[in-house]
Amino acid sequence: MFQYYFKWADGKEVGAKRVVRNVIKNLLPNAFYEARLQSIIVYHRHVRKVYISRSEACKMYPPVQQYMQVSCNFFGAS
Repeated sequence: MFQYYFKWADGKEVGAKRVVRNVIKNLLPNAFYEARLQSIIVYHRHVRKVYISRSEACKMYPPVQQYMQVSCNFFGAS
C-alpha cells in the first residue's frame, strides 16, 4: 500500500530503501513484544476476569494454551 501513495526521491532510492529496512528491523521485534503483552492482558481480562497492569504482564510468560484462548485485534480492524 505504501508504494502506491509515495515515491522515493529521484536518485535516493538506495538510501531510502536502507532507511525503511532499518526501521522495520527495529519495529518488528517491538511488534511481537507488544502483541505478547496485549494477549496476556486480554487473556486475564476476558478469560480469568482479572485486571492486570502492563507492568505485571511484562513479567509473565504464559504457556501456548493461554495464548490460544484469546483473540486479539492487533491492527485495529473491527
